[in-house]
Amino acid sequence: MSERRRAHAAAGSIESDPEARITMIPAGDPAFAIGVGLWRENKPRETFRSFAQDQLSRLGSNGFASTGRGRKDDDTVLPVVVQLVPRPDNTYNPDAISIAAPPGYGGTDHERHMAYMYDRHLVSLGEALRSLAALSPFPVACHAFIELCEVEHDEFDPESGPDEEDGGAPVITDQRQVAYWAGGLRLLMPRWDRLQALTVGYARGVRPT
Repeated sequence: MSERRRAHAAAGSIESDPEARITMIPAGDPAFAIGVGLWRENKPRETFRSFAQDQLSRLGSNGFASTGRGRKDDDTVLPVVVQLVPRPDNTYNPDAISIAAPPGYGGTDHERHMAYMYDRHLVSLGEALRSLAALSPFPVACHAFIELCEVEHDEFDPESGPDEEDGGAPVITDQRQVAYWAGGLRLLMPRWDRLQALTVGYARGVRPT
């Protein structure tokens, strides 16, 4: 996405970028960033680890940000963009919405799957997001951040490195070979009422009356 379009999306409206082939939702208040259910199965877990590692390698520790929410782990978060994918094939909840790595990572939406939105958030946000996905000619994405926590040396064997076998957070390393637990992924989603208004505004632009 171009810098102009990225700035516009961050500031106020849903924008489709034909060059990047993506539709961006503007970022919401970090104080209300919502968590998602990261999948523990091997494939989604490895997809998330690879995505987080790639983002950290691209941005480096200079890409870290703080959400300003006053929590200890907020001093080390990694800003990212993720894709939102309606999953009517989900047998548990046909209204489910998957969180996937962006299309630039290759493969299908399902192959890039990393997490699901929680049902409690789907109640207020799901309808607008599914409508937006149906309206958009491109994949729908939003701003997010990955919560990082630096691994202390006494937390693992120096010869074998951090142990992920217990199903805990995956480990990624920066250019200095500093290791971090990639503990959580949070979406910078607008409030439900604002998201609905933004989706209506986008629909009017796509299908003018």
